[in-house]
This record gives sequence, structure tokens and C-alpha cells, in this order.
Amino acid sequence: MAGVLSSPASAMKVDLSQGAKVEFDATGKPDMMSIKGTGAKAVGSLESKDKTVNGEFTVNLDEFTTDMDLRDEHMKEKYL
Repeated sequence: MAGVLSSPASAMKVDLSQGAKVEFDATGKPDMMSIKGTGAKAVGSLESKDKTVNGEFTVNLDEFTTDMDLRDEHMKEKYL
């Protein structure tokens, strides 16, 4: 992910046109079950100014994987 600082120094614009790696961590019940998803990329742009972030990005949810085929199938068919 590339970030370009602009003036004033408290502002930053992030260009996601090349794609930025997206991951998620999910905790289920029981709490000891933890699922990590990887592989998707965000495309868009974000701008930070005065402790506020604005912008838009998209993520292709079909690109996520949890390294378990059956869990991926359930995740994509039931939840995403």
C-alpha cells in the first residue's frame, strides 16, 4: 500500500489502485475458535485528515481463503 503525505502534515492520502492486502480475524463460539482469512485485495482510495478517514474501497469477497476448503465454501455461500 502506498501513502503520499500532503500538506498539512496531519493529512494523508492512500491510493489503493494497485490493491492492498486485506485480512480478517474472526472469533466464534466457543471463544477458543479463531479463523483467519487472507488473500483479498482492497482497491480504491482513503484520505485521512484531522483524525477522520474518508474514502471508498472495494474488496472481492470471493478472493478470501481460510486455508480450509469446506470452511471457505460455507463462508462464501452462507455469510458473504
